[in-house]
Amino acid sequence: MKIFKYIITTLFVLIVLFPIFYTLSASLFTLQDFTSTPARIVTSQLTLINYQRALSHNYYLRYLFNSLVMAVLGTTLRLSISFLAAYAFARFNFKGKDLCFLILLGTLFFPSDTLLQQNYLTVLHLHLTNNYLGLVITGLLGVSQIILLRLFFLSVPLSLYDTASIDGAGDYLIIKKILLPLSSPLLASLALQSAISFFNSYLWPLVITDKINMRTIQIGITMLGFSESLDFGPLFAAISIILIPTIILFCFARKTIVKALTKNYLYT
Repeated sequence: MKIFKYIITTLFVLIVLFPIFYTLSASLFTLQDFTSTPARIVTSQLTLINYQRALSHNYYLRYLFNSLVMAVLGTTLRLSISFLAAYAFARFNFKGKDLCFLILLGTLFFPSDTLLQQNYLTVLHLHLTNNYLGLVITGLLGVSQIILLRLFFLSVPLSLYDTASIDGAGDYLIIKKILLPLSSPLLASLALQSAISFFNSYLWPLVITDKINMRTIQIGITMLGFSESLDFGPLFAAISIILIPTIILFCFARKTIVKALTKNYLYT
């Protein structure tokens, strides 16, 4: 029975990793490798010329920079807003609290694409087109992050809050000295999710930007012109470079993600 489980797990891992492996492998292909019969999985001649051609494109690094800025700015603002909102819902009692939370939950039933036109008109009137803040503003309300953080804050014993209050700690010190250290695994997991979400965003940046120097990498990869011929090597090289930030983030946050999963912080 254990052997069967290992076989299934191994097959699943291979299925998941094969597209990544092939992308990295194809980034080293020559033109002959793409047109060879039968199709190749590994290059016949190791070369980095595809990476040189991808990086030499006028706007490729600019596209990548824009996506990184979008990911960092969006993740920072989303987590900050979600953290404070979750703390307010968990700790404060105010009129209409339950109604506000129900409305917040109700927004989960509306796909973001259905609000595309309204969001665009709002950002247009705020003069935030072709702007980094405009790129992330529609993704700052992280409802799922608020729900998870609220549940975590409610799970913290009230005696811990009461003890801190008796010692003279206000909300700022409670957040800084107690909640931030305790919730660091959860925050790291949510930060990784948010960063990948912003980095991979395509439709909203496509709508909100019309200047070529403000395009993100997901849009720019379709504008590089590498796919106009059978020589897909530079295109695969450009895609491989896009994978690097995600892989680095995952490597740094791997332990905290596992810790969060073992404590049931993430949805399964």
